[in-house]
Amino acid sequence: VQDLLDRAGVGRATFYAHFRNKDDFLLTDLERMLAAVESHFDLSAGPTTRPAPIAELFDHLADAKPFVEALERSGKMEVVLDIASGHLARIIERRLRELGVQPRELPHSAAARVFGAMATELAKWWLSRETRFSARDKDARFHELVWRGLGAKPGPA
Repeated sequence: VQDLLDRAGVGRATFYAHFRNKDDFLLTDLERMLAAVESHFDLSAGPTTRPAPIAELFDHLADAKPFVEALERSGKMEVVLDIASGHLARIIERRLRELGVQPRELPHSAAARVFGAMATELAKWWLSRETRFSARDKDARFHELVWRGLGAKPGPA
């Protein structure tokens, strides 16, 4: 916590007025980052059939490599990925409804949870390897799998 206080230039009392501990700070910051990725996706994607901001998220992960490595060392990566999966599921469910897509034999919420989990597993795989695949490549492959799983054809991406 002292490192956080020093970097932020705030006192201990100020920190604890807003957060219970450093884990609470991490999770609050994570929720803010995911909300920012979602807002960026909503504002900049334009007319798209992509149900999830995979390229945007992967671009952010690539830029935050030292932070990702610190999460892995701290043992917090699984908690972070669980939260990310739930957040992505909410985005995907909302987008599927906006696109008027009905998943085959599943409610929107169940299909969205599956796709959110798929996105976080893809992120784990991508982060654990030195790979030539770009964030855009992963976005394209992810959405191919989503549309196959939905049994629907997307419009223009």
